[in-house]
Amino acid sequence: MVGSIISQLRESLQSTDEWIGLTKEDLHNMIKSSDKKRHQIDKKIRALYGHSLPQRIFKEAKQSPETLFHGIARNNIYFLHLLFNII
Repeated sequence: MVGSIISQLRESLQSTDEWIGLTKEDLHNMIKSSDKKRHQIDKKIRALYGHSLPQRIFKEAKQSPETLFHGIARNNIYFLHLLFNII
């Protein structure tokens, strides 16, 4: 799966003249050599930090709740109605 994600990212970037020579090794090297260590390639390419949290986020698998709430700005509520026919 990692190979396909990395391939998709590489192919997408290569569609522009600026990144046409980009290789899979370039992506690995970019992430490994980054001073800030913000990303990781493991089973997925993922960010290691949240937007407002200075420390690394550690997650553990849990069962999803029966009801899940998601915050949304008031000016975007109308789009929920359009997309999901709710409200």
